[in-house]
Parts: sequence; C-alpha cells; structure tokens
Amino acid sequence: MPIDWAFRGGLAVALLVIAWAQWQLATLQAQPTYRRNDEHGIRTSATQASDEAWHAAHKRAERPVKIGASVCATGALFMALPMSIIQMVIVASVWLIIALAVVAFGRHLGHKEALKVIADTEDHP
Repeated sequence: MPIDWAFRGGLAVALLVIAWAQWQLATLQAQPTYRRNDEHGIRTSATQASDEAWHAAHKRAERPVKIGASVCATGALFMALPMSIIQMVIVASVWLIIALAVVAFGRHLGHKEALKVIADTEDHP
C-alpha cells in the first residue's frame, strides 16, 4: 500500500503545482506591466496587434483561467478518496480536461476582448 499512497500524493502534488502555475501566470499576465511576447499568454493575431489588445485580452481571461486553476486544485482533493490507481488516473485526467476547457474558454473570451479593442481603435484613431 505505500506505493498507492505515494502515487496518490504524486498526483495530488502534480495537480496542485499545475493549479499554482496557472494562477500565477493569470495574475502576472493581467498586470499592465506585463509585456506582449511570443512565449506566454494568449497569442492570436488579435492579441498581438497592440499592447492595448494584449492587456485587455489577458485582463478578460484572468478570471476564467483562475477558475480553471481552482478546478485543477480541487482535483487534488479527490486523491484522498478510496479508489484504485486506474480510477485515480481517470479522475485526475477528467479534472485536468475540465480545467483545460475552462482555460480555453478564457482564451476565447480574451481573443474576443482583443478584437473589441482593435475595432474601437479603428473606429477612433
């Protein structure tokens, strides 16, 4: 049974680390001082169009990404429930997929927000 608990702990820690990283990136990227880049963040033609579009997109996506991080962290709690290793892997995978879907929705909202900023800029040069 020690292997079972080590595996449970490893999955729980992995989920918590992923959640922490998501939360930190969402917070960082929503700051006005965070600059447009090619490495992290929502990288679409709309968000790359201007610094204003980049910031608006990340500010809009911050909340859904943090919700996704919370979902991921909640999945770690399920590792304490009595279940087989296969069930644990399935549960962890389902929580990660749900978290990813919420983050993807945040990306979609951020892209739409960037498009609004571009449209407003074109309307009022």
